[in-house]
Amino acid sequence: MLYHRHINSIGSIMTNSIHLTKKLVTRMKRYTRHGFIKIVLSTIFIIGSFYAFGFWTRYKGNGITKPIFCLTDRDYDATSDDLQVVGYNGTSGNCNLRPCDLNMGREPPIIRKVKHNDFYSVEKLVTLIVKTANRLDSVERLLDSLWKYYPNMNAIIIDDFNPNLEQDPQTMAILRSKKVTYLQTLPNSGISYGRNIALKLCNTKYFMQLDDDIVFHSESSIEKLIAPLDESDLTVAAFHVDGARSIEGVFRIYEDPKGLRHIIQYPGVAYQAVPCHPHCYMVDSTLNYFVGKTAEVREAGGWENGLPVMEHLDFFMNLRLHKLKVAVCMDSLVEHRPAKDDPVRKHRFQVKPMYVEKCLRKWGLQSRVECPADQYESIQICDEPKLFGELPSY
Repeated sequence: MLYHRHINSIGSIMTNSIHLTKKLVTRMKRYTRHGFIKIVLSTIFIIGSFYAFGFWTRYKGNGITKPIFCLTDRDYDATSDDLQVVGYNGTSGNCNLRPCDLNMGREPPIIRKVKHNDFYSVEKLVTLIVKTANRLDSVERLLDSLWKYYPNMNAIIIDDFNPNLEQDPQTMAILRSKKVTYLQTLPNSGISYGRNIALKLCNTKYFMQLDDDIVFHSESSIEKLIAPLDESDLTVAAFHVDGARSIEGVFRIYEDPKGLRHIIQYPGVAYQAVPCHPHCYMVDSTLNYFVGKTAEVREAGGWENGLPVMEHLDFFMNLRLHKLKVAVCMDSLVEHRPAKDDPVRKHRFQVKPMYVEKCLRKWGLQSRVECPADQYESIQICDEPKLFGELPSY
């Protein structure tokens, strides 16, 4: 159960609350026989007992501890979400040189109370950003599925140079919608470059980053991502895709006996559940489908323009470098529906090795590997790692 350190204190708080309230009632009876006072004191007693069962957590602001009662709290059972929760111990290992600082300073989320006014609207808080490469049929499908559930949400679409755009009147009509900002860049400008343009244009508190081949459905809830972002110091909260786990989890920098450093990824591993938000879990990296705080991601630098592909892991390593917190919400899903025989995907696959090497050199790493979740406690590369990239050995 989360917050073990608070269990004893909650019990003592409740006991003291009951004792003091009874004592106060006894004293007040000496001075008045009015039933109104008795009703007020009884109400205080009930409310005090109710809050004593709530989560007590420290949050930034005036520096005091305030109660937050989570009506949906339960003993979090991460196995129901197919995750292994490991806590924050053992994240550093025996690594001291850069980029081993990525292993340091992970902390639980800070939960805070938030009151929304009557005009609260997710559609006014979030802007969709999408970088595409002439795949406007996929963009059209994405927008249709999004607007089915969020009909007033705005979108920023950044495309490569597209000389054939005007040949498709239906797509043109969608892109000319008041809800869409559509811009073209240079040919093969890259994912990172386009996303950074979209991030600069975003004027809402949150942005929603999606690939163009994503589809919304009845289980795609933006509200379930906004809630933990609004009520904590999380920077990113991500959707989940069933069966897609290659980067959804935690990572560790490991230094081998030769002094070479490697990044080990552990899919399906989380540090803890997010308090008050069942099915949301603290991780280091997620899939490329998430909602983020615009100002914080912008301040951290967004995406690396020098990585037109292989930008994904680099982005989350950069968030980790800036001590920004990331979660994935397993109960808000989107569908990944890639096109078959896609020339854009083929091109990215061809240039991928070059940019894998560039990313590794940037971070001073020898290799990027993946190990099973049950190997996390070993704090070293597993016996049969899945290799995603490696620099040449000389």
